[in-house]
Amino acid sequence: MPGSVIDLSVSGTRFPDPIVVDTNLLVERLIVPFINGLPLPTTVNAHRADMFFQALIASNGTGIIPPTAFNEFVHCAVKIKYRHERLRFGGNAQQKYGRPINNWLELYKQDATLLQAFRTDLEHLTQLLTANGLLFLAPEDLGPIDSGRHYDEELISLVGTYGLDSNDALILMEARRCGVTDVISLDQDMQRAHADFNIYTWL
Repeated sequence: MPGSVIDLSVSGTRFPDPIVVDTNLLVERLIVPFINGLPLPTTVNAHRADMFFQALIASNGTGIIPPTAFNEFVHCAVKIKYRHERLRFGGNAQQKYGRPINNWLELYKQDATLLQAFRTDLEHLTQLLTANGLLFLAPEDLGPIDSGRHYDEELISLVGTYGLDSNDALILMEARRCGVTDVISLDQDMQRAHADFNIYTWL
């Protein structure tokens, strides 16, 4: 069934139920404000994500988080956490670690305790997402690949067909495997899959 691009800038546009939620909405909605612990100026994308989640809760709808989107969500949380901690250390990083720390990845390689202490926060973030009407799918919840291709063949096919990076292509593969072709995303890249998916976004 052919898909389309649905412009959420148009007033009154409604979301289908269920809908697959791209990682970027999760990040904009929760991670940055949660980790910084400060009131931040609301960005356009943060406002859009907030509107989506409000509408999802108001309609008692279900946003589906496929395994790849959840993996990306956790990775983004870890990355932002380490970036925040590196900035917080400032000039004291060399004194603490005996060497300069130039970026978040160097701090991650140097200090695992920050991430171990972050576990409770990650669990809380997941609970908040569930409270916002989201359903997390595990790999074992996914159905078979309907094309009949092997996993590696299907991934390469989707990357080549839509011109998408591997994680975006995997999110679409997982959406299809759970029988959903409606996807909401803040990224224009996802529009490349509009031949086969309904991509809800802001144009």
